[in-house]
Amino acid sequence: MNYGKKSVKQKKKALQSTSSKLGRKCLLTFSKVLLLCVIAIGIIGICAGLGDYRFCTYHHTGGCNSHPILFLYL
Repeated sequence: MNYGKKSVKQKKKALQSTSSKLGRKCLLTFSKVLLLCVIAIGIIGICAGLGDYRFCTYHHTGGCNSHPILFLYL
């Protein structure tokens, strides 16, 4: 580690610079939005799958037998 006067001054300037703060803030915001999208897509997928399964088990119609995924398991 370099604790010289010049090195400390450069480090302090880098930490306080507006552009690096903005870059970190944008990266953090993008990461949060991406995480929320992944979670939302997962929840939507689970709900759609359960809804389709419950519909097919409660309504014994020909429409469910033609479903490409459930047809393999019925």
